[in-house]
Amino acid sequence: MIVRILGEGQYRLDDAAFATVSAIDDRVQEAADAGDAERFDRELRELVAEITRLGTRSSRARTRSCPAPAPRWRRRVRSSPRRG
Repeated sequence: MIVRILGEGQYRLDDAAFATVSAIDDRVQEAADAGDAERFDRELRELVAEITRLGTRSSRARTRSCPAPAPRWRRRVRSSPRRG
């Protein structure tokens, strides 16, 4: 799987690494849905850190990819209306 971090680049993740970052991504989404900006920021930073730690930097994208926002995008989430 190739994961793109907006403004940072692309990282190739094996299946085990993808499962790890997918679980963190679920927590990011839960925080966003709850409108919890502090938790969102913390989880997003962990997500990006794990992608860069577990992944291999890649210059080639495959057909399947999963974009992840860079932490600076959190400001947009804070100002977005809550879903519900």
